[in-house]
Order: sequence, then C-alpha cells, then structure tokens
Amino acid sequence: MDSRSHTHVTAALRLCVHALLAGLLALVVVRAVGEDAPDTAAVVVVTLLTAALYAAGAAVPAGTPERADASAPRTLPRCIEPQRC
Repeated sequence: MDSRSHTHVTAALRLCVHALLAGLLALVVVRAVGEDAPDTAAVVVVTLLTAALYAAGAAVPAGTPERADASAPRTLPRCIEPQRC
C-alpha cells in the first residue's frame, strides 16, 4: 500500500487534534474566569503553560534522528562482561 495515499487524512486528523486541545484549554480558562474561583489565576497560568509546552512540542519536526551514516546497519552494543549478559 502506498503510504502517501493517507497524507491528507493524517494532516486533517493532526489539525483536528490541535484544534481540540486549543478548544479544551480555552474552555478551562472560560470556566475558571466565569466561576470567579479563588484559584483562577493559577488555573490560567497552568493552562497557558500547558498551551506553550504543547505548541513547542508541535513545532518540533517529527521523525527519526539522523545518523552520521544512514546506510550503515544498526548493531547492538557488545557486552563487556559476557557472564552478566
């Protein structure tokens, strides 16, 4: 199966997940401010921190880290002490 055939679907799902999280975080802030609770400031700060960390994580490109020699096969490290392996 061609993996490129699902790119539009995965992009739409990724966008929907981001929008869902943004909506839920906005709902948390609106509810905290609307109920005029004593810890409203803390809720808003934690919500903004969560949004900032999520945005920073979403901005990082996905994928595997690049190796110096991508054509070299991966090997397991040798055991220094065979009796403990």
